[in-house]
Amino acid sequence: MKKMKMKNFKKWIKKNPIWSIIIGIFLLLIIMGIFNGNGKENDDWTNGFIEHESRIYGSKEIKNNILGDIINTVTRVIDGDTIEIETGERVRLIGINSPEKGEKCYQEAKDFLEGLILNKEISLESDVEDKDQYGRLLRYVFFEEHNLNYGMIYLGLAHKYEYGSNTKYSSLFKEAEDKAKENEGCLWKSEEINYIQDKCIYVTNSHFNAGGDDNYNLNDEYVIFSNKCDYSIKMNGWTIKDETAFHIYTIPSFTSQAKSTFTLYTGIGKDTSSALYWGRTSGDYGAIWNNNGDTLFLRDSNGNLVLSQSYSGY
Repeated sequence: MKKMKMKNFKKWIKKNPIWSIIIGIFLLLIIMGIFNGNGKENDDWTNGFIEHESRIYGSKEIKNNILGDIINTVTRVIDGDTIEIETGERVRLIGINSPEKGEKCYQEAKDFLEGLILNKEISLESDVEDKDQYGRLLRYVFFEEHNLNYGMIYLGLAHKYEYGSNTKYSSLFKEAEDKAKENEGCLWKSEEINYIQDKCIYVTNSHFNAGGDDNYNLNDEYVIFSNKCDYSIKMNGWTIKDETAFHIYTIPSFTSQAKSTFTLYTGIGKDTSSALYWGRTSGDYGAIWNNNGDTLFLRDSNGNLVLSQSYSGY
């Protein structure tokens, strides 16, 4: 009986060659969908910012500047902005800053990169500066002609972050972050929390350029915050960090009183109801805020972004 069915099937194929091809292609597509574990992510990736690709690859000159002949396989994803390649070198994606471990969207950013490029070939493009102070290669990373740096910002998996003189795609990355905010990408998802919706906390004043050597005059480096709302806000466990993400301050037991201000000093002192101290000690790298420009990020204890504020250099 089985042999008869197989015979009939073979006859049907011979009589209907076109339909046989169509069915074969359909089955192949189903199989590809089953085994492509990152199908949804790749769809989101493509649908998310493909419309902007013409801006990135807007001219033959830009395409030719991409170091397409320098192909490397990704052997490890450290986090959302750092990867390791087959040479053993680490690559820091230029122009972005992804969340640190334990912060909101850290796992999403890392998982996305792993699902997309781990054990895959990528091409790298350099800018003005070759390496950072930790010896990591500073690069724009391209996968299947997609600018991953741009894409991570666009999807809300990283913030725009200018690193030194590497600003080739700065305006495009600004566009990507604006789009991420509009689309409420991972880092920009709105939460039904009063102090976020009401935009209670904001920076009223700052002194990022301390007198003399910033690293030895730490309490002359400070930020003044204000709570404009008519209710107090418990800020226990909230975090404040700069663009580098290496400097993170966790607020201890503290309540921002309604219609009041409080100051965060970089140095050492005793916390009060209106003053907080980061606790940095004098030395070559004591200061937090860059005099040539930086961004302050304030997040609540659940990792929700409450405030981000940038300033330009003096």
